[in-house]
Amino acid sequence: MIHYFKSIKSHSSADRYNTEWSEQLHINFAKDRKWLDHREAMECFKAYLNWLLQREEVDDLEGDEGDEGELGNSGCHNSDTVDNDNLPLSNTNLPATHHLPIKPGFPLVNLEDIINQFHVTDFLPALTTFIRNYFPPPQQPILPNPMDLFDIFKWLSIYLHNLLATGCINILQCICAVPLIPGPQKDSAVSFDIVLVRAEGEARNEVTKGTYLEGVTIFIFSYILLAHVLIFQGLRVVQVNMFFALPDHLRHNQSIPKLLAYIEWFNPLRAPDPDSDLNSVTCSSACGCPVTDIIPIHNMVLSCYLIPKFGTKFYPATWTHLEILDNWKHFSLNKYINL
Repeated sequence: MIHYFKSIKSHSSADRYNTEWSEQLHINFAKDRKWLDHREAMECFKAYLNWLLQREEVDDLEGDEGDEGELGNSGCHNSDTVDNDNLPLSNTNLPATHHLPIKPGFPLVNLEDIINQFHVTDFLPALTTFIRNYFPPPQQPILPNPMDLFDIFKWLSIYLHNLLATGCINILQCICAVPLIPGPQKDSAVSFDIVLVRAEGEARNEVTKGTYLEGVTIFIFSYILLAHVLIFQGLRVVQVNMFFALPDHLRHNQSIPKLLAYIEWFNPLRAPDPDSDLNSVTCSSACGCPVTDIIPIHNMVLSCYLIPKFGTKFYPATWTHLEILDNWKHFSLNKYINL
């Protein structure tokens, strides 16, 4: 600004001339340059993301994963750790985003071993109820019996939606349901993951209305009514105990989904906590026992992370995550993390 003083003293000031105009013009030019730099950076990053999408290496994602260990290890939550038989199961019963191994981890398991290894004491009644829902009275479908054998899978992998802004493309999430497997030196870790699933009626939950947990309305074809019906589905928290394939003789001409999951329900989500803004959820029980069910695998959306509400005077540092799930009742759904 010193040159303005010299000019005014030597030539006096020009009428109706504001010496701040040129300075303001300089500031505007600097702002425009900064804005153009930001736009150029955004366009370059967008071009980079498009280049990543066109790479042929992303098509080989499944072939590059999985020779690093079995799902019984502690890293089973990672999308980078899968079984050796990590190729997708060739079937038309799952959407393109859901994949099971080609070979079951536990083939042809009888009912007694299912109860002892996976601790699903009411598996047979739950499966009977599931089949009867597809064939209500007076129909008489073939029902499961203690002599039936089931193929059981250790894990389910789900491709998450691409997030271009963060560079998350073709992320494969692994959901495990692995019991204790004795080993020669060390037993494998037990893992029964927590998952968000689509549940009928949850779309009407006023607590989740307007959030990412809000349900959707879909049309499905009912084999009972022989017509398309309107179904409201929202997201609800469950614990997965087992992935299994329904034997063909129980499917009744393929009118029942083949790939199913045995789950334990949590109660519907409650209002968010005012301090953490996290939805509260509690274990669902009846007569002191967990409320269990069997659902199609394609109803699963993604795994989730629960934070136990210990309070201020208790912290079971020696407990595992399964012991906390079995012995604790109140949790918070962490919307910032999914495993």
